[in-house]
Amino acid sequence: MVFLRKGKDFFIQNRKKRVLVPLISAFAFIPGVMYLLAATIKGSEITAAGLAEGYTHLHHLWFLVSLSAMSFFIPGSVYAKIAAIFRRLPFPVLVGTLIVSCNFFFVLKFLLKDAGELVSLIPVTARFCVYYAAGYALYLNRDKIPEIAKSPLLHSGLVAALALVCYAAFYATFHYNPGGVMKYLPALASSVFSVIFSYWIVFCFEKMRLKENRLVNGIVDSALVVYIMHYPLTISLAWLLDDYFPDNLSVTYVVTVTTVALILSACCYGFIKRIPVLATLFGLKPASTKIVPVANPVAK
Repeated sequence: MVFLRKGKDFFIQNRKKRVLVPLISAFAFIPGVMYLLAATIKGSEITAAGLAEGYTHLHHLWFLVSLSAMSFFIPGSVYAKIAAIFRRLPFPVLVGTLIVSCNFFFVLKFLLKDAGELVSLIPVTARFCVYYAAGYALYLNRDKIPEIAKSPLLHSGLVAALALVCYAAFYATFHYNPGGVMKYLPALASSVFSVIFSYWIVFCFEKMRLKENRLVNGIVDSALVVYIMHYPLTISLAWLLDDYFPDNLSVTYVVTVTTVALILSACCYGFIKRIPVLATLFGLKPASTKIVPVANPVAK
């Protein structure tokens, strides 16, 4: 939408401010925080060499690297050509194409798993690029949304059934620990589900016709900060609360940790938003402050 409405130059500058700068800012402290946290949990000695080694890992910031690559290195004309191809495909064929493409890069990632983090990030980025291109194509072809939304593949019952199949597959893999390629079947099943679910959830929001409001704008604006901050907060809380939850309350444990981590991440966003320098470093517009004029007292 930004690319089409405001042009390539604005899009590039926007991605630099909203993605690249926050990536650099986050990388300045996240690897160090994660190293200190891991050392504390393990009871290991904290050393300068260990801290330096911590900066050889991207941790969860790999997604911002992938998003930067998809934004800066692939011309918009490529996405436009893909959109033209997608428009000619029947929806079931389109879904099948996306599933095959995603699984191709999933297999490639498996083959490169021992080649190092940066090399394995290439097929991971390519796999997410499939979704990126699909979203771009859907926006260009948004006049076809009412037609696509009627597809049996997007029936809520089918989506729910696929979700249960994926859950059952992961449950069976976790409890029975199959060997060989069988252990990857849940991931392959979820790749089918994720494509269909992505379209389904887009159309759900399309039907809702949400208008701009403070809650929606706040969720959109805070998403990147919450993404960056939630990971170390989740790990910290999981460690601190581990002894307070018995093993038979694992779901409660996960829900509690996740909820508290998201709340604290949102608080971090509120703090960062109010400090202009931090807001800029995290790709945010500083919170505006209303200046209330002081009435000039008139001598009586």
